Amino acid sequence: MGSTRIVVAVCLLLLATGLGLTIKWFGLPVSPPPNEADHTIRGSLLRSLWWIALGCSAGLASGILVVGAGGRLAMRLLAVTGGAEVQGLRTEADEVIGEITVGGTIGFVIFVGVFGATMMGLVYVAIQRWLPGGRATGLYYGLVLLIAFGTRLDPLRADNEDFDLVGPAWLSLLLFGALALAQGAAVAAFAGRWSRTQPLLTKPRAIPRYLPMLPVILFIPVAAILVLVVAVTTVWNIVKERIGWQARWSVLVGRVALGIVLVIAIPGFVSAIADIAGRSP
Repeated sequence: MGSTRIVVAVCLLLLATGLGLTIKWFGLPVSPPPNEADHTIRGSLLRSLWWIALGCSAGLASGILVVGAGGRLAMRLLAVTGGAEVQGLRTEADEVIGEITVGGTIGFVIFVGVFGATMMGLVYVAIQRWLPGGRATGLYYGLVLLIAFGTRLDPLRADNEDFDLVGPAWLSLLLFGALALAQGAAVAAFAGRWSRTQPLLTKPRAIPRYLPMLPVILFIPVAAILVLVVAVTTVWNIVKERIGWQARWSVLVGRVALGIVLVIAIPGFVSAIADIAGRSP
């Protein structure tokens, strides 16, 4: 019981810190990388690394402070509201309901908060120009995460048997829906703030700002994808400069593509939400 209280207290502190910083930096737009006028291969490569590092930093911080800590607290609350009859049963992840251990929490934060959320940070910097502008950009992104990924990956998968154990269903939907919106807002806030101070990787003193890239670089499949993205981006930047491609067209194409993805995802999202809403311990 003592360790449970400590873990809960630490998670509360982390979540409060994450939400506090999100509110402080809420609505800050992402500033472009330095030296945008450099259209050489070297300049394009440096900017690509800049974007990747920014996305990893924002995703990693929001993942630990919001998704990791907030997700663990949500699971604890749902275990309590599930009733005495489910205490001691095992979840889909083979965790014991009613127990919140240090090891289990660290594992959850690393798997979900570090790897999962870092990827969401990369997705944000990739599509942030296509989202509706204004102070609510982060909330829009959270909604995109919820609709496109929330019911297919986590936390609102309809085939997750935990929803038959913990609950009630309305509380599960409320908590995880709010967590997705908070994650989107946090990623946007951190990316907006740190884009103003993120240097290009031209001097050794800039290396610490690029260390958040390590979790994804060490994961070979993701690293391979990033290398491909950097190569394509570098070539595209050179080509678009020569053909005079206008930025407004890329924004329009991106928004149309994002809209198509959401239209395709909405039916599955609605179906999963309805399925979970009809289940209760």
